[in-house]
Amino acid sequence: MSIRKYIMTGLLAVLVCGAEVFAQGKKTGKSIDETDYFQLGITYFFGLDGVKQDDNAAVKHFRKAAEQGNPSAMSMLGNCYALGRGVERNQKTAAEWQKKAADKGDPSAKFLFGLHCYNGTGVPQDFQKARELFRAAADTNNPWAQFSLGKIYENGKGVKQDYKEAAKWYRKAAARNDVFAAFALGRFSLYGKGMPRNLAAAERYFKQTFTIILELTMLGNNFAQCQLGYCYQFGIGTKKNLPEAIKWYARSAAQGNREANVYLGFCYLTGKGVPKNRREAEKHFREVFEKDKQDAAHGDPVAMYYLGNHYNTGHAVKQDYKEAVKWHRNAYRKKYTSSAIELGIHYFYGRGVPQNYAEAEKYFREAAELDRPVAKFYMGLCSEKLRKDPAEAAAWYKAAVPDLKIDVEYFETGYSCFALGYCYEHGLGGVKKDLNKAICLYRKAAEYEYIDAQNALKLLGVKL
Repeated sequence: MSIRKYIMTGLLAVLVCGAEVFAQGKKTGKSIDETDYFQLGITYFFGLDGVKQDDNAAVKHFRKAAEQGNPSAMSMLGNCYALGRGVERNQKTAAEWQKKAADKGDPSAKFLFGLHCYNGTGVPQDFQKARELFRAAADTNNPWAQFSLGKIYENGKGVKQDYKEAAKWYRKAAARNDVFAAFALGRFSLYGKGMPRNLAAAERYFKQTFTIILELTMLGNNFAQCQLGYCYQFGIGTKKNLPEAIKWYARSAAQGNREANVYLGFCYLTGKGVPKNRREAEKHFREVFEKDKQDAAHGDPVAMYYLGNHYNTGHAVKQDYKEAVKWHRNAYRKKYTSSAIELGIHYFYGRGVPQNYAEAEKYFREAAELDRPVAKFYMGLCSEKLRKDPAEAAAWYKAAVPDLKIDVEYFETGYSCFALGYCYEHGLGGVKKDLNKAICLYRKAAEYEYIDAQNALKLLGVKL
């Protein structure tokens, strides 16, 4: 879970609240106190009330209020250090201020300090402590904390994996219009996690996601603009509309949104909604690479994972499998689950490390136990390679195929397109052998320059 993403989303609520309170304070004409210093900080931080945005002035006033014991100011000062606004970026100092605010009972600070503990940024990674802090904040109806509790139970971080408990917390957060939670419930309904598989329910949750995003977009939230583009690209809660997707991605990317630059880069790379333009794609990928490099240097496991992906694909930087392995391993050490799949693939194909099916299986098994369909697919391949056990392999393929189909239909991920294509090529996992479907799926994955799909097409004698 990215601290930057939550801070920037959550600050929108602070902005609205801060503007109202500061306006009320001005009307009363009372003498300045720690609350006023805090509101002045908010005014400078966002550039409200005709005041020019000034991060240095914001930090100055947050610090004055914090030194007088204002917990909200302590938390905002922590945000400034986490984001590097008005001060040199320092996750350790950011965590210290969030802890001070949390110790004084600030619910938002409890959640944000919980994120530091969850990610291990500025403090040692501690999932148990993160869960306790998220629970304390969730009990005050903080939707981001409720969502984060859901993630902890979904991914089994510091607790036994429990989809029903995850769904419970996602529902609480979605009831308070948390866009991440509504989307998570849509996923759970699609895949049948913690609830029966129900496509109609999934569509309802995706429509809720779309509605929340539209409302946030009207407030100028660049995260929401990016997510609106995503909804239009993949038909989440609305009809697919690639021109609209490109429009919203571009608006969000122009404001520096990381994910928007990624999606826009892939649109240019694949020619979705825009003419193919590799140079334009690489421009967006390079911007993302620089952000990820900075975030990874500050201990963000998500950024470490993405940095590994950059070196894996070579879209933004020269391809370097050894460097990719290094960053995926760094993310794995911080318990970022997706990195287990990447490390498994490195060992399976011998990219950046000596080929080792047993080592690959170790990583795939860990991810498969968390219901990752691509990992289940690779467990099938490992069963064939290591034990020559067709029955065991068939069981893994059968477990993977239903979720791979959903991945492909709703999210068109390169890994899933390749894996499902392989199943159709060889008639695995309960699907009939169908070379045309296999080639179609390989082509989809190859559009994203997924190397294994490209290799599969070459073996079939199909031109890229």
